[in-house]
Amino acid sequence: MSRRMTLYHTLLRLGLFWAVLNTALPAASAAPGELDLTDAGLGAGRKTFTAGMRVGRTAAPRAPTAGVVGDGTPASCTEAALTAALAGGGLVTFNCGGPKSITVTSSQGITQAITIAGGDVITLTGGGANRLFFVDTGATLTLQHIVLENGRVNGGNGGSIYNRGRLYLDHARITNSQGHLSDYGGAIVTYGPLDISDSALDHNLAGFGGAIYADNFYNAARVTITNSVLSANQAANASGQGGAIMLGTGAQLTMTDGSLQSNSALRYGGAVYLSANSRAYLTGSSLLSINDNQAAWDGGALYNNDGILSVARADLIGNRTPTDAVAIGYGGAVFSLGELIMVYDYVAHNEGRFGGAVCACAANPTSQVLIGGTTFGQNTASQFGGGLYSNTGVTVYLSESSFNGNSAGAGGGLARVNASLYVARSSFTYNSAQSGGGMLLATAPITDHTIGGYVGVHDVTLSGNTATGGLGGGVYNSGLAQLYSVTFKDNSSGLYNESGADGRLRSSVLQDAGANCQGQAPTDDGFNFATDLTCAFPNSTQATGLDPKLGPLASDGLLETYYHLPAADSPLVNHGPPNPSQCEAGDQRELPRTDRCDIGAVEYRGPLPLIWLPLVPK
Repeated sequence: MSRRMTLYHTLLRLGLFWAVLNTALPAASAAPGELDLTDAGLGAGRKTFTAGMRVGRTAAPRAPTAGVVGDGTPASCTEAALTAALAGGGLVTFNCGGPKSITVTSSQGITQAITIAGGDVITLTGGGANRLFFVDTGATLTLQHIVLENGRVNGGNGGSIYNRGRLYLDHARITNSQGHLSDYGGAIVTYGPLDISDSALDHNLAGFGGAIYADNFYNAARVTITNSVLSANQAANASGQGGAIMLGTGAQLTMTDGSLQSNSALRYGGAVYLSANSRAYLTGSSLLSINDNQAAWDGGALYNNDGILSVARADLIGNRTPTDAVAIGYGGAVFSLGELIMVYDYVAHNEGRFGGAVCACAANPTSQVLIGGTTFGQNTASQFGGGLYSNTGVTVYLSESSFNGNSAGAGGGLARVNASLYVARSSFTYNSAQSGGGMLLATAPITDHTIGGYVGVHDVTLSGNTATGGLGGGVYNSGLAQLYSVTFKDNSSGLYNESGADGRLRSSVLQDAGANCQGQAPTDDGFNFATDLTCAFPNSTQATGLDPKLGPLASDGLLETYYHLPAADSPLVNHGPPNPSQCEAGDQRELPRTDRCDIGAVEYRGPLPLIWLPLVPK
């Protein structure tokens, strides 16, 4: 256990964890810009989005020739004039004497490199009856400063655009387009590269992939989205997947900055659905918001069906799945049964039945979840795991993260059932549940306490958590658990061990509002400090009324973990294990443990103010 966690943190500190995240991401280039959504119908307060650094954007090709639609009058800008201009290839512009909407009654075939520049005054509409463009293999279509609306196919994929070549959207909008409810891609179906920057796709609908469906049939489905908004799109089939985006098997999505907001799916993945072997890299270099999406079954925002999902520096807020229906409601924000990486995210106010924020679920025995530097705040699960739920077949590494104010039926902060779980350098504060206010560490069937092996909890603070049913305000354990260098403080009660479970304590301090220990006595691995006799330690310090002299709950930064620092004269200082191999090299704040280790999650570091340096600036 200790070696695995030490390796994990070594990888984090060396930046290799971040290298894993950036696998297959193109190089970054700076290119600020602004998208004006005043007329996009996306609501007040979200009308302007300023770009920061753009990652993964491929420059559109320069057009070799020119064609002009119109002679300066609105009447001259017709579908026939557009078709004639497209025939010549190259750059197509408009001279319509002002804003103009052109109805397309027959899908325009693109067989060469064409750029259509609308100058922010042109709308192409399918009239609710026709697809607008078909981009053939080997062709390239670039759409700049233009609106496409009301595209529709009544038996097929891609309501506005069917792409088998290369497609670029730059300051473009596709809205109110629709595919058939049995088909894919309300706005776009793409079999080739698709690059979207400073654009909006909203109010589109299809059975699967409300805005975009990427199909990897030609091994070329690579979608890159930069500084763009995808909102109010729907996957409306009864089995609908991917309210905004659905990735077919082997497809890849790279999204940097922008927003996935208020999208919905009638089954899985309110915003994005990943099929097997697909990949999605969602990164906020400036701001990436994944907010207010919903799925009628699982994965309120993101659903990973055995692919690779990476979410970094993103806000996931207000996403939801059902909380009161049997067999559904897993993962209010994220459902993953594949590989999942989450780093430096803010995950709050999401709700579901199992895993109010994140469900690392299902029986894929190779699944791994890496969560680092992430804040889980005020998420709700009606059953298990207000912030995080993990179960059979999943290995979870959780580090440098905070769980604050989450709630659930059991496991207010997190709930583990059979999963392999390692928690380090994290905090659980003011979470609540019927049992296991901070954590529920359980096995199923409950008679086999060994499933999943020992849960490792190292250098962790549990403070102010509440078990409304009375058992395990800090931790409820019915399996195997090692709680080493843990601070229990001001919880309604501390550690509850079910009969037959093995909860081991070492170098931990327990000062709770209620009993420090409940149920079966924990195994005393030494150097613990308890303020009552309920833990029945044979080898550690315990007595009613002892004072560990812990300071108030504090943090080194807005979104960092919380801790109680011991005073200079605390009996915890230099009274942990004398052998350095029995405690981690760094404490909860990643500060080195010097001399003899202190008892609890953090080391006393002297009177000088501490300077906290994050692994990666947020």
